Amino acid sequence: MNVRVRRKPLFPFFVALAGLPLVAIAFDFFTGARLLNRIGEVVYNSDVDPFELRDAFLASLFAFMGGTMVLWGLRDLVVPKPILKADPDALRLAVRGPFGRLTNVVWSELEEAKEATREVDGQTLPALALTVSTQGELPDEPWGARWVGGHTLVMDATRWDTTLADVVSELTRLRHQALVAAPPPIPEA
Repeated sequence: MNVRVRRKPLFPFFVALAGLPLVAIAFDFFTGARLLNRIGEVVYNSDVDPFELRDAFLASLFAFMGGTMVLWGLRDLVVPKPILKADPDALRLAVRGPFGRLTNVVWSELEEAKEATREVDGQTLPALALTVSTQGELPDEPWGARWVGGHTLVMDATRWDTTLADVVSELTRLRHQALVAAPPPIPEA
C-alpha cells in the first residue's frame, strides 16, 4: 500500500475565501469605485477625496495578492499537492516550498519515522520526526519542517488529512519491506 498525505481541504478553501475581498476591492476601484465611494461617504459623512496614484498601486497590489490567494486555494482544492508520498521505491516530501518539486528520500537513508510534538506559542502540536543517515537531496532550510539535532527532520502534521499514527505505521512498514527486498550493501573493510 502507498501513503499519500495532503492538507485538509478547509485550509485552501479559507485561503481562497480570504482572497475574495481583496479581488472585490480592486475590481471596484478599477471599475469606478462606487463601493469605495459609498463606504467613504458613510465613514467621513462627506465626499471622498479623489484617488491618487498610490491608491491605484494599492488596488493593483490587492488584485495581485487576492488573485494569487484565490487561484492557489482553488488549485489546492481541485488538485491538491501531496505533502508526503511513499511507495516501495522511496519517500517523497514537499519541503521545497509551495511551488517546489517533491524531494526523494530513499529507504536506505531513512533510519526511523516516529510521532513527535513541537512547541509553538505555548501549544503542543503533532509532528512527524524522520531520522535520516544523510541529508541527501533534502534542503538545508526545509519548507514546513525543521532540522533538529543534525539528522532529524521534524515536519508539521497539524493540517494533514491522514492520522499521524497511520502515516508512521505505513512508513515503517514500507521501509522494512524495501530494506528486506533489497538490503543495503555491506561496506568493504
